[in-house]
Amino acid sequence: SLDSVTALMERVLPGWEYELHSQGGAVLSFEQAGELHEVISGHASSPARALLAATLRALAESHKNKDTGHE
Repeated sequence: SLDSVTALMERVLPGWEYELHSQGGAVLSFEQAGELHEVISGHASSPARALLAATLRALAESHKNKDTGHE
């Protein structure tokens, strides 16, 4: 459900915001001190799946950046 995915996203990506789009898309963004640092998108057949796809992408990028020393 969308509520479950939203709760997951808020737990694993604190400080990130999201937008849902009517065409099955979701966009996550992270701002710090008013400056946009990252934008991740996901697309799927439902808003919940799109948000889940974007959340998983953001997590993968976060782990990738930690592994390479870039944050």
